Amino acid sequence: MEETPVWDLFKRIESLEAIVPTLRDARGIAFMAFVLSFYYSASLRDHPRMVKDYLVDSFKGLVSPETLKVLEKTMLGVCKVIEEERQQK
Repeated sequence: MEETPVWDLFKRIESLEAIVPTLRDARGIAFMAFVLSFYYSASLRDHPRMVKDYLVDSFKGLVSPETLKVLEKTMLGVCKVIEEERQQK
């Protein structure tokens, strides 16, 4: 097996470090897209919390428990906003 020269390893590390901000940006954009699409979908329903419950059940096993907690908390906040907007009408 041929050894990789040390300078090649450093080049690889530098190239990986260069994409970290891009991955962070992508994660943020994906999260905002999820929030906005959930807001739209839930606001079309009479009971937005049912949409949240459906999505939480659907995400179980697909995402980590920590991620699921964050998503559920976020969706509850969105449901609260929708409910408050409806009460003001």
